[in-house]
Amino acid sequence: MSDHGFRVFKAITYIDQNLFAQIDLESIASAGAFSPFHFHRVFTSLMGMTVNEYVRKRRLSEAARRLIDTDQDILDLALECQYESQEAFTRAFKKAYDMAPGQLRKMKKSMEVSRSLTLDEINALIKGDAVKPEVIKQKAKRLVGIAKAYGDYDFQEAHDQWDQFAARWSELKPTDENIVYGIRLPSHPLVNNPAKNGYVYLAGIEVGQDFALPTGMTEVILPAGNYAKFTHKGHLADSGDTARKIWNVWMPESGLKILDGLSIEAYGPKFDRESANSEFDILVPIHD
Repeated sequence: MSDHGFRVFKAITYIDQNLFAQIDLESIASAGAFSPFHFHRVFTSLMGMTVNEYVRKRRLSEAARRLIDTDQDILDLALECQYESQEAFTRAFKKAYDMAPGQLRKMKKSMEVSRSLTLDEINALIKGDAVKPEVIKQKAKRLVGIAKAYGDYDFQEAHDQWDQFAARWSELKPTDENIVYGIRLPSHPLVNNPAKNGYVYLAGIEVGQDFALPTGMTEVILPAGNYAKFTHKGHLADSGDTARKIWNVWMPESGLKILDGLSIEAYGPKFDRESANSEFDILVPIHD
């Protein structure tokens, strides 16, 4: 666990050392010796926000400190924080701190702002109750459904995507209509993803190999092989804690090598989007 925590710490330190530079997910992940897709999954489960959200939050935090401690021009500060205009910077700053940058400067009032985490704090976040998977062997599956590209995760857009999938249910001939799948991939050749560090998410179900793909739908083939199957029990809103235990506790301690590039959720009869008694599975493909 300590090595895993240190690698996350190195990536976060890289962000702080290059906070106002043009940094991207690839360079941040590389600093911690992660692949971009895997690091984004690890970081989001650990911090409760995406890498891009964290960078924006840290930039605004440092901007708040400078407004209090220096006389740096607000426009220069906005541009250094990678905003296209002072107006855009002001909107983001007011959303974060409930006041405009100029107001904070006039007040010259100290305020609590976010800072980078220490290695001990990161390791404390990583620690948690162990989760134990069932290792299953699974045949290849052909999944068909509605695919959408995301820059950052958006709960409402994901909710709408599942509603779009449900609206076209009658066009599908599933091999098992009791289980639907949410698949997250780095990219898909038929889905345009304008966000450099984004991902593609498919809401779908398994169909037969001879099923004709409906217009406007996308297919993904899940590879045959071994999968670690975890079960999240509880409200959907609490699933982030299960994800944190998988990617930041189980994964580094298990010694197993995962097949990077896939994140799979399987929603069966026990899943209820609104219930605290809900259950669904998280499948992690692993090397044989």
